[in-house]
Amino acid sequence: MRFGPFELRATERKLLREGQAVPIGARTFGVLLTLVDQAPRLVRKGELLDAVWPGLVVEEANLSPSTCIRPMAATLSSVRPSPTT
Repeated sequence: MRFGPFELRATERKLLREGQAVPIGARTFGVLLTLVDQAPRLVRKGELLDAVWPGLVVEEANLSPSTCIRPMAATLSSVRPSPTT
């Protein structure tokens, strides 16, 4: 799956930017994969839970923006494009 300069390789559990691997945590990858896979549709909390934490009881604190969405946004925004010559 491609979005912008990024490529998600679901079977390999990898995020790439312009062919270079981007470090990303397992849960953050799961959240990102679910959101990209379902875009532009809104993903409901229950769907996200089932996709990223299947069969587990998850506390509300683990779904807050600071623990769920911000790490993903930070990962995507911290990766700078390659300089062009």
